[in-house]
Amino acid sequence: EGLATGQLELAPEPIHALIDRLWPGMGYDVPWESRAEQTAAHEAADRLLAWLLSRSVATSIVEASLECAMTVPRADGAGDIAVEVVGRADRIEIRADGAVVLDYKTGRAVATNLELARNLQLALYQLMLQTGTYGHDDQTARLDVPVVGAALVHLRASDPDQPELPVVQQAGP
Repeated sequence: EGLATGQLELAPEPIHALIDRLWPGMGYDVPWESRAEQTAAHEAADRLLAWLLSRSVATSIVEASLECAMTVPRADGAGDIAVEVVGRADRIEIRADGAVVLDYKTGRAVATNLELARNLQLALYQLMLQTGTYGHDDQTARLDVPVVGAALVHLRASDPDQPELPVVQQAGP
């Protein structure tokens, strides 16, 4: 969020300095593991920065709250159940063709194609954005463009064709 608001300069040095300042509070007991994970955090930050700088998106919303309410029929056919779903999206990009919800992943594993196709989190993000509201900076709004997809952005994995960028897995609407 600091990058999006301008509180943090879009350059590796201030991002690395912030990671280094916060790192002692991460709770690693084993020094070699702490160093390895800190290095991995720097590399992930570098990939995120390179990816953000490579984007040409007119509007993006970071750390957006998502909310939708609906009724669904009961399985036994005895009426409907009111359901409210809430969540938080890492990034929403508003493009010419519509909106895309992006979820940053910091784990080591990249989703398989089957896992991506079955990703409930991305499906719910798209549903909430299309049918509900999103909130940012104490403002709540409804989207006025279609949701055209979602993606996982794997910050700890390098894109095979462009190693300075993260692996990005697109999921359709």
